Amino acid sequence: GEPVFGQAATLTTEGFATLEGGELDTELAIRRLDDPGGSLTLQASFSNRTRQLALDLALSEPEGGVVASMLDIEGRPAIDMTLAGAGPLEDLDIAFDLAANDRSLARGEVALRESDDGLAFSADFTGELSPLIPADYRDFFAGESSVRVAGVNLAAGGLRLDEIAVAAEALDLDGSLETGPDRFLRRLALTGRVGSEENGPVTLPVPGGETTLRSGTLDVSYGEGDRWRGD
Repeated sequence: GEPVFGQAATLTTEGFATLEGGELDTELAIRRLDDPGGSLTLQASFSNRTRQLALDLALSEPEGGVVASMLDIEGRPAIDMTLAGAGPLEDLDIAFDLAANDRSLARGEVALRESDDGLAFSADFTGELSPLIPADYRDFFAGESSVRVAGVNLAAGGLRLDEIAVAAEALDLDGSLETGPDRFLRRLALTGRVGSEENGPVTLPVPGGETTLRSGTLDVSYGEGDRWRGD
C-alpha cells in the first residue's frame, strides 16, 4: 500500500455490485487491519423505474490514517466523513459532514428538485478549512469559508448556473453562467475580490507557495450582446 497511500497499510475489502433491469445495488467495506486502523463503507442503490436513489458513504480513521497522510494534513488528525441521503431524484437531499479530531470542519447539503426548466440543483457548504490546509496557505482560508452553487440541468439541453458564490477571509466570488445544448458557453458573469488592503498580503494557493497578493478585483463577462470583457 505504501506506493499508493504514502505509508504501508494492510487492507481487507468486501462488497458486491449488481446492475440488472435498470436496478443498481452496491455495498463496499474497506477496513485497515494494521495500526492505526480505519474503515470506509459505502451503500448505494438506484432504480430507473422508481427514480429512487439511496447513498450512504462513511469514512472513519484515527490519527495517522491513510487519508490524512495522502493529503499531507499537518498533525495527521483523525478524520471522519459522511455523505448520505435517500429519495427520488426529483426531490433529493444529500448531507455532507467532515470532522478532524472530533471537531466539525465542513458541512453542507446537495439538493435536487424537479422544475419547469429541468432538474434543478443546489450545493451549500460551509466550514473552517484552515486546519486541513498547508501552513503557507492557511491565511488565505482563515475563518469560515462558504460555497454555494445553484442552477438547472436544462430539459432542452445545456446547463444554467444561476448562482455561484464563494466567500472566505481573502476571497469573495459571485457569478452565473449558461451553456447551450452543445455545452459550449453562452453567457458568463463573474465578479470578485482577492485579499484586502486592511489585512496585508496573503499567499495565494498556487504551486511554489511564494506568490503573494495584497488585494485585487475581478470582473469578467461574456455574452448578452458583447464578447469577452475582463477587468
